[in-house]
Amino acid sequence: MAVNPNTNFTTGAVFTADQANRFPRGAMGYVYSTAGNITLTTTVQDIPGASVTFTAVSGRLYKITYNAQIQKVTSAGYIEISFYNGATVIYDGFEDVAAGQYINYSMTSVVSGLSGSVTIKATGIVNVATATIFRGVANPTSFVVEDIGLS
Repeated sequence: MAVNPNTNFTTGAVFTADQANRFPRGAMGYVYSTAGNITLTTTVQDIPGASVTFTAVSGRLYKITYNAQIQKVTSAGYIEISFYNGATVIYDGFEDVAAGQYINYSMTSVVSGLSGSVTIKATGIVNVATATIFRGVANPTSFVVEDIGLS
């Protein structure tokens, strides 16, 4: 995908609205969660504390990031975390994990084509048994949507 980067700025040059609009706009929303572990099962479920609603501007790129410490509790298998825009899947991330193994799960996706009021959320599922997403002061989860510039 072609990106329209900014120009070099020189002394005395006029700074234009077009140039200003090329800059990233930063965090559109974030959730930082420390309250209570979450059990993932073989049924898809929304992950509490992993949802952001914001007003997207057409023609911009958005970066979505989810971070968590997860343990596959009883059986080896995969953990799947997905990002959704409403009912539409934006991105699926899979991680094969041994029984009892802890992982620092971090998933990032860059999307375009969003506009208007948008709710981005994360869901989780495992293919066998259960997994635990740990949330506490020592291991918080984070879910962030950032505007990273023009698409």
